[in-house]
Amino acid sequence: VGQIGGGYLVEVQKVSGEEMDKWRREYPDAFARKYDPAAGLRVDAWIVDGGKKQ
Repeated sequence: VGQIGGGYLVEVQKVSGEEMDKWRREYPDAFARKYDPAAGLRVDAWIVDGGKKQ
């Protein structure tokens, strides 16, 4: 019997308002993406052409 597992070791800390504002200034494109508060980033936030085939 074996066990397969995977994961990431991360450090979590509270973000200050100043830090968040700095990121918004430095990375405006990332914060302009469509976002669903309940589910996170939406697929159409990453599709440049809106999913329309030419």
